Amino acid sequence: MDDLVSIGRFAASTRLSVKALRHYHDLGLLVPAVVDASSGFRYYRLGQANRAEAIRTLRSLDVPLADVAAVLDGDDEQASDLLHRHQRRLADEVARHQRMLGYVRRLVSGEEQLMPYTIETAALPPQSFAVVRRTTDIDGVGEVLADAMPMVAGAVVDAGVPIVGAPFVLYHDFDLEVEGDIEVCIPVPDGDVALGDVEVRTTTAAQTARTIHRGAYDEISSAYHALNAWMHEHGRDQAGPPRETYLNDPTEVTVDEQLTQVDIPLVPA
Repeated sequence: MDDLVSIGRFAASTRLSVKALRHYHDLGLLVPAVVDASSGFRYYRLGQANRAEAIRTLRSLDVPLADVAAVLDGDDEQASDLLHRHQRRLADEVARHQRMLGYVRRLVSGEEQLMPYTIETAALPPQSFAVVRRTTDIDGVGEVLADAMPMVAGAVVDAGVPIVGAPFVLYHDFDLEVEGDIEVCIPVPDGDVALGDVEVRTTTAAQTARTIHRGAYDEISSAYHALNAWMHEHGRDQAGPPRETYLNDPTEVTVDEQLTQVDIPLVPA
């Protein structure tokens, strides 16, 4: 019993909060050595500090708790695969930050203009689509799309329903500084389509201001600047959420070849 310490002292020594330790206990991720039956007080052995440090480090790298448990409690091959996957994710994130810093440098130096876009008006016909709605901030969009897009497409395919167009995302009240709702959409045929937990809706026809963004998804803000400048110049107002349609598969083209069609619905003139 000499090496038992209270949850407060263990929290201080491992730099994990008491709240986090209680949560990890509830998940079975870091279970106290002793829980007093009468008081409910939790006590940890000093030897559990290694596991606590591994958890803290993995979480500081944004490794999901489910993967943390697999790394710590799975077999060596599973743990190695998960760690390599997250290492690749971190490398991709570093590359993205370097690319974005280069983009900013080119904007500041004048090497790259903010609005090299051709704007046109377009007619969007009514379209049925499978959809899930998520709330996220600007930094979380990529992760949300990586999770939600395959889920929606999988529901469509599993139901034997054909996909009849390029995937698109609707951005509701979305802002750089705050969270907003996005809807991840896969076009499906018109008519009665049942996809279980995935909703099916139909858009109404709309006239839009449209442009094509070529390049990295996270540099697309300049397309919105161009569209809004055009709308201001022509006295047009926005009538609904912007739509981004992904015209090619990012796994099959380079970042510079990625094509995104951006539509902003317009109030009728």
